Amino acid sequence: MPDAHAGTLAELLKQYRTRAHLSQEELAQRTGLSVRGISDLERGLKQRPHNATVRALVQALGLSAQEQAAFEVLGSGAAPSEVVRPAAAPPVAAGPTRAHNLPAQLTSFVGREREVAAVVELVLRLDVRLLTLTGPGGAGKTRLALRVAENVLARFADGVRFVDLAPISDPGLASLEIARTLGVPETGALSPLNAVAAHLRDRQMLLLLDNFEQVVLAAPVAIQLLLACPGLKVLATSRVSLHVRGEQVYLVPPLTLPDPLQPVAVQQLSQYESVQLFVVRAQAGKPGFAITTDNATAVAHICRRLDGLPLAIELAAARVRFVPPQTILARLSSRFALLTGGAQDLPTRHQTLRATLDWSYDLLPPAGQTLLARLAVFPGGCG
Repeated sequence: MPDAHAGTLAELLKQYRTRAHLSQEELAQRTGLSVRGISDLERGLKQRPHNATVRALVQALGLSAQEQAAFEVLGSGAAPSEVVRPAAAPPVAAGPTRAHNLPAQLTSFVGREREVAAVVELVLRLDVRLLTLTGPGGAGKTRLALRVAENVLARFADGVRFVDLAPISDPGLASLEIARTLGVPETGALSPLNAVAAHLRDRQMLLLLDNFEQVVLAAPVAIQLLLACPGLKVLATSRVSLHVRGEQVYLVPPLTLPDPLQPVAVQQLSQYESVQLFVVRAQAGKPGFAITTDNATAVAHICRRLDGLPLAIELAAARVRFVPPQTILARLSSRFALLTGGAQDLPTRHQTLRATLDWSYDLLPPAGQTLLARLAVFPGGCG
């Protein structure tokens, strides 16, 4: 039983971490801190962490207002007369199991709390039935959509179905791909679209259509399904909006970035999502990696130079296994040559930064490609 009068920050941190069933490694991933940093705090080697570190720990551990107050008091170096003891974890209520085919994730989900909350709210709004997450390649649209789908799964009686449209480029095949994913058998009596509509007509379901930019001309398919199936909602990801009736668009923003006008402080960097992601992915290849006074400025500049784009940051962080952040920053002038080597099991478009841009370029009509090439002479943009 945890001590009701924990006397040190070290004791309280360990109690809260144990209650949350987190290892030091898992807590480090959630906060963007190093494993050694967590260990030092729990061993009492660091007794007055920076405010940003305390905030990151409070958020990762899910502390109540009372627990947060006690934690902050101890973190300031004061000795409170009484500290709120970690409450026992409440039993998880057994709820109905919802069907889904959401792909399992092999890496941690970093940051995006505001975005997840905002998109969940939109998905659950009665007046929103088609929601499109838009943004450039590598912005994290798919990962955000999957996280949201997990969060709202219990709200849909017939669950969630994930349909990856990336393998197809012919809009005429969209209905067939949806039918195949849903397990709707082909019949000569009905078209694939009508067969899917008949299958979903009486269901309450969220349909997640990923990579819709591949077949954006098939957007009317989504509308026809929504008209035929009153219990259906569609969550789409696309590099462009679908431009159909009833569409609600949500532009996925970049990860939060260090302020370029403020001096870089090591302890404050962990509050920025872009830095958190860089650290977590760097640790995957080099477990001992941590933000230090030597590399903090370089990491902050890398995240800013890459505009908070998750894919680019992950590719850059993967290079930490071979070279320090200072070297990565120096080589960013040749970022297309540097930002390569993504995981081999990822789609080709996510293995290099150039492949991500090529994917978008190839989706343009010839006139659009010509216009883009002419605009390339304006490196600072044009109005």
